[in-house]
Amino acid sequence: MDKYAPISEKRAHIASLFQMALADSEIAGFERFLINGIAKTLDLDYREVEKIKDNPSAYKSVSFSEEDRMIQFFQIVQLARIDLRIEKSEVEMLEVLAHRLRIPEFKMDELMSRLKGIGVLDYQEFKQILKESV
Repeated sequence: MDKYAPISEKRAHIASLFQMALADSEIAGFERFLINGIAKTLDLDYREVEKIKDNPSAYKSVSFSEEDRMIQFFQIVQLARIDLRIEKSEVEMLEVLAHRLRIPEFKMDELMSRLKGIGVLDYQEFKQILKESV
């Protein structure tokens, strides 16, 4: 996904990131920083981002290409891991968001256990894990 993607896709993705950030009931500084950075690359302005933050459940997932879904899920997972731990509520939200992005849930446990043991993870490594898990 890039700044040329349809506005509905960009809003839905930022909304998913806010839902992930709010899974533990608060948006930490690093989480907000990451969301703002992603929103900026998508050419969403501050007012639009604040509107999405105020009601992220109002934005439904739309059809994305497989590559876009993987990139989005990677960003969601990175957001969940930004504080170097993944809470139970965050795992539950990851499962919900994975389902929305049509990431097969039957391998989520395996994927999450592999991610917990990895420090820094780039997109290509994540993609490989996901492809192996599918």
